[in-house]
Amino acid sequence: MIYNRKEITSFWQPYYLENAIMLKSAKLEYPHAYGRFESSGGSLYLKGLGHMTAVELLICLNQLSAFSVKKWTDQGLFGEINLDWEKSFIAFCKMHLRRIISPDSDVVGTISLTRTRRLRETFFLALDYSFNENDFYGKVLFAVKQ
Repeated sequence: MIYNRKEITSFWQPYYLENAIMLKSAKLEYPHAYGRFESSGGSLYLKGLGHMTAVELLICLNQLSAFSVKKWTDQGLFGEINLDWEKSFIAFCKMHLRRIISPDSDVVGTISLTRTRRLRETFFLALDYSFNENDFYGKVLFAVKQ
């Protein structure tokens, strides 16, 4: 399913400042999700840097991951488990940044769900991710409380 900027903004608006909603479109094909992100001119917190930092890239990763998990949960893809996506967080992240990512064009990212595991009241999702053809890539353990 494909989601546009309006749907994504209405989803994130109660939680993010408007200039920090970087996900502008998403295509979900379980167990993969594809996102297009607007870089907002580079860094969200440093003036005139001229490129995105790991902070912005992690925000992109978090927005695509949480949005995907919420939509997949709504579709019943995790069975009867009722995940509280508002209590989601990145528990672990291994990242590689191979080159500077310019703010002059959109960033394209992919996540792939590789494994799920439940430990007490927390559901863990292991994800591989890649942004801009492996300019920024790695593995993330996304945790969601029940």
